[in-house]
Amino acid sequence: MTPLFLPFFLLNLLFGCPYVLLRDGATCRHIDTGLYILTKHQIPTTTYTWSINPAYPWLTHELGTDVLFGLMYQLFGLNGVVVAGALPLGIALLCTLVLGRVRGLGRFSAWIFWIPVFLCTTIHWSARPHAISYVLFLAFYYLAFVSKAAPLKKALICGVLSILWVNFHGSVVLALLVLGSKLAGDLLDLILRRKVDSQTEPQNFNWQNFNWQAYLLPLAATFLGSLLNLRGLAFWDYLFAYLSHPQITQKGLEWAPFDIKMFPGSPAYLVLIALWLGLNLAARFLPPTAELLLFVAFAGSGFMSARLMPYLALLALPSFGPAWQKLRGGAPVSAKKNGMVPWFVSAFLTLLVIAVYLFDGQYKQQDMYVATQPTKTVKCIESLPPETQGFNYDNWGPYIYFRLHRKIFVDEKTDFYPSQFISDYKVMLGAEKGWQALFDKYKLQFALVPKNGPLDHALGQEKNWRRMEEDEAGVFYLRAAN
Repeated sequence: MTPLFLPFFLLNLLFGCPYVLLRDGATCRHIDTGLYILTKHQIPTTTYTWSINPAYPWLTHELGTDVLFGLMYQLFGLNGVVVAGALPLGIALLCTLVLGRVRGLGRFSAWIFWIPVFLCTTIHWSARPHAISYVLFLAFYYLAFVSKAAPLKKALICGVLSILWVNFHGSVVLALLVLGSKLAGDLLDLILRRKVDSQTEPQNFNWQNFNWQAYLLPLAATFLGSLLNLRGLAFWDYLFAYLSHPQITQKGLEWAPFDIKMFPGSPAYLVLIALWLGLNLAARFLPPTAELLLFVAFAGSGFMSARLMPYLALLALPSFGPAWQKLRGGAPVSAKKNGMVPWFVSAFLTLLVIAVYLFDGQYKQQDMYVATQPTKTVKCIESLPPETQGFNYDNWGPYIYFRLHRKIFVDEKTDFYPSQFISDYKVMLGAEKGWQALFDKYKLQFALVPKNGPLDHALGQEKNWRRMEEDEAGVFYLRAAN
């Protein structure tokens, strides 16, 4: 049953609700950047879509994703982009299920515990590069906590995976966190003279047989691999600058903290933490310190930023395994027990599902999700002269450029823009004191704003602004003089 999960998952997602992966306007940024690279045969180094200063420096940190999304769009339209987002999501959910079985969960308990894992990950389902990072995250977890491969082999694999991760998503620091927690935890166990119950270490684990190479070689290879990107060593300066940027530290929308109203992801997140505590208490089992550190670190980070919650969810099943195994008194189940035939069948059915979705015209995805992107109101901009300057909501900027290929006021990569411009943008978006003067400062002649938001209400009360069109997501306003 486990191998058939992937084609079943894709069948339901691709043919039932593909729009959930097309909710975020940032998906269009990856498509646009990928198309730029594929058509111009060069990597953009400026914010070429910005109407205020298209020469302002900018460099993508997700080159692999940009090229992948651009290529998939060239070949298959938005259907290809949906597949590029859905496939890694399905693989990650399958891998965490297999890891849970390998680490001690039973045939049915794995599926029961998997339900809140599935629900929790939905909080950040999107055709975005983080979906690819989920698979790589589990690969590093396997190498650190499950695999018994030789240190050099682990190091080589870690190096390759790190190169992929740093060029597909900026969260490669999580790989170092996984490997570092293994080293720190095992060292603490030795210092505290605690008996280690680990699948990767000998029962007589002590200072004499502590294999430093098994820890340091993968760590070094991962760090060195992370340097093979467009910025090189400066990537780490960029990463720390990004994480300390006011837009991030003040918890912008994408980095919003835990909110119980984020249903069903947030309640499922609490359920997973409660299950982990309950299982370990019931089994009177204290996980190895390394796993304890890793789980607690991600449990805490999920409360700080909801976008990190899926990583904790993916850790849950393999973390439940040892306690569940102790409770039921059984041995862990090998993923190879039933042979490779079911996996070959799964691969064939997965390819079949994807092929039908890509090549059968009746399933063609025409546009982004109408409830979150201004699919109708964006047409109002098309009739205006290209030099006409207007205001747009940041997450809609990439979508506007994707649809119209005209420069935009702002997009969602707000950490790249000058701080004063972002301050002005926030004042305008929130219709705070002085927003009218800022509209005049930037000579804005139209505005495409979120429906029922502060700026929508403010513009509706202005005599020199006319409400021209609206759709499920937004409202289009035009200065009366136009």
